[in-house]
Amino acid sequence: AERSGLAALSRSVAAQAMAEKDSALDRALLLAVEAHAIAPTLEAEAALQRLLLARPQLERILHGPDKPAVGLGFSADGRRLAAGFGDGEIRIWSLDAPLPVTTLPPAERAPVASIAFDTGLARAAIGSGQRDTITLRSLSDGEVLLRLPAGNNYEIQALRFSPDGRRLASANGMAGSGISLWDIAEGRDASGFLKGDAGFSSVAFSPDGQRVAAGGWAESVYLWEVAAPAAALRIPTPERGGVSGLAFAGELLVLAADGFRFVSPERPEAPPARHLPGLPKGTRSLAVDAAAHWLAAGGSGGVVGLWDLHQDAPQPAMLGGPGSYVDALAFSADGRWLASGGYGQPVRLHALDTVSRFGRALGRQAGPVASVTFSPDGRRVAAAGRGRVIDIWPREGGPGVRLEGHLSDLRSLVFVDAGTLLSADARVLPTAEGRVDVLRWTLTGPSPRLVSDPPAALALGGLFGMFPDLPALRDTPWPVAIAAGGGRLARPARPLGGRFALEVVDTVSGGVTVTLEAGFGREMTALAWDAGGHRVAAASVDGRYALWAAEGGAPLISGQADGACRAVAVSADGERLAAACGGSLALASRDADGWRVTAPGGRTTAALAFSPDGRRLVVGDASGWTAWDVAEARSIGERVPTPAPVTALSISPDGNWLASGDADGAVIAWQLAVSDWKRRACAVAGRTLDADEWQRFLPGRATRDTCTPTPR
Repeated sequence: AERSGLAALSRSVAAQAMAEKDSALDRALLLAVEAHAIAPTLEAEAALQRLLLARPQLERILHGPDKPAVGLGFSADGRRLAAGFGDGEIRIWSLDAPLPVTTLPPAERAPVASIAFDTGLARAAIGSGQRDTITLRSLSDGEVLLRLPAGNNYEIQALRFSPDGRRLASANGMAGSGISLWDIAEGRDASGFLKGDAGFSSVAFSPDGQRVAAGGWAESVYLWEVAAPAAALRIPTPERGGVSGLAFAGELLVLAADGFRFVSPERPEAPPARHLPGLPKGTRSLAVDAAAHWLAAGGSGGVVGLWDLHQDAPQPAMLGGPGSYVDALAFSADGRWLASGGYGQPVRLHALDTVSRFGRALGRQAGPVASVTFSPDGRRVAAAGRGRVIDIWPREGGPGVRLEGHLSDLRSLVFVDAGTLLSADARVLPTAEGRVDVLRWTLTGPSPRLVSDPPAALALGGLFGMFPDLPALRDTPWPVAIAAGGGRLARPARPLGGRFALEVVDTVSGGVTVTLEAGFGREMTALAWDAGGHRVAAASVDGRYALWAAEGGAPLISGQADGACRAVAVSADGERLAAACGGSLALASRDADGWRVTAPGGRTTAALAFSPDGRRLVVGDASGWTAWDVAEARSIGERVPTPAPVTALSISPDGNWLASGDADGAVIAWQLAVSDWKRRACAVAGRTLDADEWQRFLPGRATRDTCTPTPR
């Protein structure tokens, strides 16, 4: 009864977590962690997964004072982030720690309209919202280094340091002074006031620091040469109302007006070099990274749009979260991070180089991936396919090694032990007979090497001899599968008179040890082994699937589906078989009832993998992968998206990681362990539940720090 009650409470808290998703994601994540701590129900696990996928690029929520963030900046190495707030307080975070490492109280009691940070994150420039002063502070100790007299009664709308940190540009709002260009070392306006025909609210330096641009409510943007600022280049804006943001993208100037217009300063009257639609409700802030790869725009309602400028017609990824105006944006120098902030919202840190919340891109092959596998310790991932090479990467990311020597597409990989890898390719001979070569590689020593005989070149005559690299001679559609341990290999036998059989081959001698009569009426499309190499499964075009004992060939499981099969998998103990056929997902068991459901990817399902304990099944399709609970016959959470259709899957021996290969050659490692998800949820939330939240959502339970110790 107690266990049942805890499970019911876990489900209730998980439901409350999902209800908080759109209004307070940090609270929702913490509630999901608590739900799973109460009882590890599928509902709690699914809530945790869905919440982490809700904003997959949100890396951290950084909590500051109850004031809007008016300025953001990264250190040059991208490891620290500074935020300045509307009361003048400054906080600096290490991206590796949840709490700020430095908090500087306001230097004076006055509202602040804008804050800028230099590229070394050594100084901050603070523009008063009421006083005619710009204050420079040291970020190491908070000391006031300099006060610059702005000379007007209007608030400083924007501040920017030059790339070398020697100058500071200020946009002086509605004041007739326009903008000022300050020489920081001398503490003076180096240019005299640069004037336009109305107030300025945006200012930007070119990447080389040689030009400064300003715009605002006027119908023109002005561009000055820093070395000779007396004469201004005038760039008309497309409509009344001016611009709401400026940024340089390489040699082009981006104007946030009527969407985003990319203008060449060398040809200001020419049509824009590029135009992108903007945010539906307008833009309030704009930023472009140093490499001109990403464009970010902040709007109202907490909205942040992110455009990939390497694409011809990019569609924005919508980041951000609940809040009001997003008035502060900053990219790290390496383009990996984007920070956003503004009114009614915390500072948010977004990761730009992630595949998904749970994924880590390892590398890419030249063509579709046919096989992925983990090393016995789970620390390396090997992949192969149409590219005819094997790549092995560290699971945690970093440089890999490449093995070359195959003459045709690789179909199967298996680690014999930590230092030995077997690989198999398949070719179709002119006689229509399939040929399989198994190669043995040693991974020990200074560099991996082939220790078996290389595959023999085909002795071809006639037209085949003229075109030995024809796809017909190397790209067989027939599946091949090497058993765990590498002692056996399964392959389709040469079809004779409509008879389709499966051969089990000894990989050392090359001899056929048993021929399994499949009873299939069409070609086989998928093969799989159990973890011990004792049982083998096959599936076919005519919707049939079966499991046999490799020793002796006794049939163990068979079934028929409506539609062609594209994938098959066997549980580690050889007691269960899963098949994806004709838009359905079927599970058959030797000692229990099976089930059949609609496959999440319909007829696009192309890869299956059981967890080592057989409790979970991962299904890969054209849109991503989905984890299923085998006992409950239902999916857990939602599909995790992938960049391209999934073509191969493998789960690590400890069950904590998934490797996927896709049709574009990408290989990705994914976190499967719920303990990792909980740690990620705590890192994103950046806090714990407070007393009021605890009383509201978990009344009667003893309060605790949700994230300390680290949840497991």
